[in-house]
Amino acid sequence: MGRKRKNGEGSYGEKTINGYKYKYYKDSNGKYFYGKTYKECDQKCKNYHGSIKKKHNDFQSLTVPEYLDSWLKVKSIEIKENTANGYQSCINGQFKNFKNCNLKDIQVGNLTQEDIQDYYIALSKTYSRATIKKNFAIFSQAIDDARMNKSTNPFSPEINMNNIKLPSEDNVKVKKKEIHFLSEKDIILFCKEARRINTKGYNWGGKIGAPTYGNNANLLIFILYTGIRISEGIELKWKHIDFTKGKEKVTIIENAARVKRDEGYVDKTSSTKTKAGARIIPLSSQALKVLETENELNPKHKENDYIFITENGGKIKSRQNVNRTLQHIMSRAGCSLDKLTPHELRHTFGSLLIKNGVDIKVVSKLLGHKDISVTYNIYIHVLQEQEIEAIGKLDALEF
Repeated sequence: MGRKRKNGEGSYGEKTINGYKYKYYKDSNGKYFYGKTYKECDQKCKNYHGSIKKKHNDFQSLTVPEYLDSWLKVKSIEIKENTANGYQSCINGQFKNFKNCNLKDIQVGNLTQEDIQDYYIALSKTYSRATIKKNFAIFSQAIDDARMNKSTNPFSPEINMNNIKLPSEDNVKVKKKEIHFLSEKDIILFCKEARRINTKGYNWGGKIGAPTYGNNANLLIFILYTGIRISEGIELKWKHIDFTKGKEKVTIIENAARVKRDEGYVDKTSSTKTKAGARIIPLSSQALKVLETENELNPKHKENDYIFITENGGKIKSRQNVNRTLQHIMSRAGCSLDKLTPHELRHTFGSLLIKNGVDIKVVSKLLGHKDISVTYNIYIHVLQEQEIEAIGKLDALEF
């Protein structure tokens, strides 16, 4: 049994480990230091706490952006590469290069609650609320991670991120982008144009009799009728499709994550964006029609081959080309909207389901949202329209 040191500073004792006797010193935090003599134990303890103190002082002397860079190097080990890239972009753009950043030259050890609050007020004059919320989540995570190790935590105990007030939607300079959806009439026009075949009288480039917009158009139609993300569509393989009659479905388990390389951003096969992103989606007749077309274009495909491929038979690597195809289609289709993004095709799918009475929980699951609140926030205007229609039906009743 160990003998206590004075003033409750720890205790000394002896232990037998693998047949050998060792002396030890157990400090007030419960950490053991072993040696042949008690003097050796004391020295090891002194060296350890000296290095911890130095590390703590080193952290305190870093500026906020420098500390966040240091934190991310360690954090990157446990998060996805594209997530780490997103964090780094935030640190670079909103801490290092943001000209109104008051935290740029403040050392972490001198950081105050007021400094942080002033920072988010400054952000509100340049960024959207969504961007500010993502920034806040990253900064809060860095502080929380630091506080898991009390001995090296450089942040003042007075800092409480829960008490930081973020600007409301009305008080930010950049407003939330409006999400656009295709109407049912627009969908008919869009699909008609997307499936167009080159003729002598209508040819935007390419061989006569060939699809005007190539395979990109088929991917876009498939997104429209399944609600998948473009990153999920790029990674789809024939093995992910179940053609069992009456039970046709697609299994989403992979995602093309955007990662930064020396040559720029490239797509890297990864797991789905969230756990909820891994899902099974029943296939409508329109979605099956797209797959039938792809099968005709590539009849000798194998299970592990990608479904949507380039004219050269390779994997689609440029989302920009897909988006460019979408803009060409929109400019010629005669829809009520001039422009649209692939993600808004996905939202059109969700909007149609809700308008046709599908429970929002089911819609959320089919879209692979991490929780139902995400679905509510996107489709709130559709839900409000339904509420008005419901009241209108009530008014029509005679009592």
